Amino acid sequence: AQKIPDETLVIIVTNKDILVEGRKVAATTQILAAQDDTIRELADELKFQSQKSTIKTPDRSKGLAVTIMGDEKISYELLRKILATCRQANYTRIAFAANQKSKRKA
Repeated sequence: AQKIPDETLVIIVTNKDILVEGRKVAATTQILAAQDDTIRELADELKFQSQKSTIKTPDRSKGLAVTIMGDEKISYELLRKILATCRQANYTRIAFAANQKSKRKA
């Protein structure tokens, strides 16, 4: 391929934790219990990741890319807080990826 893929940060949402690039940044139960519209721990990590990024492209002015991975059981409230936090940190090019479990019977 001649086109270099865009640098994309990956946020994984499990039933217990929010992970950025595989590192736990927050517990989902605490986030859902909080009254805040955004997630401070996630915002701090997104800011750190943005500053750490070695790829400087003109597209950064249009927002940074992030992929949110989870399953259909993520609550709307949790997803809303994650999206608000991403937008606030200039991660506005958002993609979603779903985790699927095999339905094969043992």
